[in-house]
Amino acid sequence: MDDEEQVIDSFSTADDISDVTLIVEDKKIFAHKSILAKISPVFNRMLYSNGFRESQTNEIIFPGKQYAHIIELLKCIYPNILKPIDNSNAIYLLPLSDEYSIFILKKNIERYFISSINLMSYKYGDNLTRLFDLLSLAQLYRLSKLEEHICEQLTDHFDVERWNKIDLAIELRCHLFELFAKKQQIKFKEKQNKLNQLEDTCLKQKFEIQRLKSQLEVQQQQ
Repeated sequence: MDDEEQVIDSFSTADDISDVTLIVEDKKIFAHKSILAKISPVFNRMLYSNGFRESQTNEIIFPGKQYAHIIELLKCIYPNILKPIDNSNAIYLLPLSDEYSIFILKKNIERYFISSINLMSYKYGDNLTRLFDLLSLAQLYRLSKLEEHICEQLTDHFDVERWNKIDLAIELRCHLFELFAKKQQIKFKEKQNKLNQLEDTCLKQKFEIQRLKSQLEVQQQQ
């Protein structure tokens, strides 16, 4: 049995301290209240608040969810496992982390997407579609740092005309143009500041030249 199978087996068999059962696709997953409650305020309310069925039955049912996805979720949040986020699990773990308010997992997914963008190559392919797909996710799940990072990439590598090749919702297109306009304003101010600094430098040099000329004239008269 390899490590992956051992991890799955550890959730399919109750241990001495298992105290909650997760029901997914009619399969049982044995877990621990303390870990789930600490990592998620949603699970905490389910398991410890009066009026919730889960607090009485010690069972959490996940209708419409996939068994493999919940197992992967547990592997990523259990402190003795902490499986890394990667391309194979990020897309389906993001909505789960949002639905159950698992903020630390959501932040890890956001960091993964940002790092994947940093590894993109714009030399042989523009990756424009990929960036817009991630931008849609960032807005849907309120990943502000990811959204900001994507807009930086769009500003650095693409002009506005390229965006018309992508089929975007009107709201997203308007939002992107607003962000782009703000970015351009910032760039304009930066260039204006540099121009002002250059003008100041030129003016100082002009005064210095005049001073040297005056000094030279005095020396010639002596």
